[in-house]
Amino acid sequence: MAKREKRIEALRRNPRTVHPEELDVVLRNVGFVVAGQKGSHRRYRRGNDALIVPQHDPFDVAYVKQALDLIDQDRSSIDEEG
Repeated sequence: MAKREKRIEALRRNPRTVHPEELDVVLRNVGFVVAGQKGSHRRYRRGNDALIVPQHDPFDVAYVKQALDLIDQDRSSIDEEG
């Protein structure tokens, strides 16, 4: 299992302990780019996908779940094409 996959699985196993820096690394590894920041919130974009994540600790589990949903969407579309 690649390091990227291990990080994604760590998010799944315990989304409550994720720090903003960890989520940032995972999002950048799967193709998201920082589209901007206003205050303590960063905007990430990848194609038509967008995600806003606060950069303060701790943050709500919903942000991690939303990121995982976007990652899973991308994986399922790749599986359908291949």
